[in-house]
Amino acid sequence: PMVEERRGGLLYLAHPDVPTTLDDINKKKRHAALAFESVGVDSDILSSAFSRYQDILSTPRYHMAYEFEVTAPSAEALLDPSNRVDRVVVYVQSADQTLDVYTDETYSIRISSPDVTIEAQTVYGALRAHETLAQSTHVLTLGIDTSDTRDHIYGDVNVGRSNTNVLVLNETALYDSPRFRHRGVLIDTARHFLPLSIIKTHMDAMVLAKMN
Repeated sequence: PMVEERRGGLLYLAHPDVPTTLDDINKKKRHAALAFESVGVDSDILSSAFSRYQDILSTPRYHMAYEFEVTAPSAEALLDPSNRVDRVVVYVQSADQTLDVYTDETYSIRISSPDVTIEAQTVYGALRAHETLAQSTHVLTLGIDTSDTRDHIYGDVNVGRSNTNVLVLNETALYDSPRFRHRGVLIDTARHFLPLSIIKTHMDAMVLAKMN
């Protein structure tokens, strides 16, 4: 079961295409992308996950859009560098990559600026944490007025303004552990053949639901 503690307001993920001022746009300044770092365990499973979730955490199509309007002052406050998440740091205790019903998949996440910190006993707990992180992220569309000389970022999006999609998440800390040791699905293809692509789609859905 998941236990969550909200600790602050919105933060945004570092991305090369997120300008914070009009000056950034004029100079075509690109910021650093979200970085991933493993501490304690060197794992091919984690390295593959870093690559996969770097794509997920930089692509708005994976995320739900916020339904509310953002005012100019709050948009400017949001994109202050002190609210930027630059790195995901993962601490894994065990180098054992065996996956069975006795594998410890518990994890904790601390989302703050500039780092998101993930702690897990095994790489599989770290994988579940990455999925929770991705599902905690939403798209916020901001309109940046490029027609005047002021460095203002506006929340209302109108024609003539440059729209920027920002991936945001709440500053929070949470702990999660599976309720059941075995979490799976049965795909019966005896009477209804399924293409490999459909089976892979089912596997992606299993990841979303943290099945093992």
